Amino acid sequence: MQVTVGFLPLQTGDHSRSLVMLGHYYNTGEDTHTSLHGRAVDVPIRLDRNTVTAEKTYITLSHHAAVLIHNQSDITAHFQWKPVDTQGREDQLKLRTVVENQKCDV
Repeated sequence: MQVTVGFLPLQTGDHSRSLVMLGHYYNTGEDTHTSLHGRAVDVPIRLDRNTVTAEKTYITLSHHAAVLIHNQSDITAHFQWKPVDTQGREDQLKLRTVVENQKCDV
C-alpha cells in the first residue's frame, strides 16, 4: 500500500510524530508503526510591499493591484491569501462561521 504524508508546519523548528497504520488495512492484520521527522526553516521569501489599498469600487467598476512575491530560495513555495494573520484568529473565524450557520439552521 502506498501512503502519502504531507508536512505543513505552523512554526519553524524540528517536528516529530508517529504514524500508525492499523492492521485491518493489510492482509497480515499487523499494525505498522513509523516515526516521521521534519524540519521547518525560514527562507528568504517576501512581498514587495506590506499593504495593498483597494480603491472605491462600484457595481460596474473594477480595480486591480499587483503584489510581487520574491522567492530568493531554491524551494518551491505555495501561497494562500487569508483574511487573518494568525492560525489562532483563523480558527476563531471558522468557529464563529460554524456557530452563525448553526443559528441559521434553527
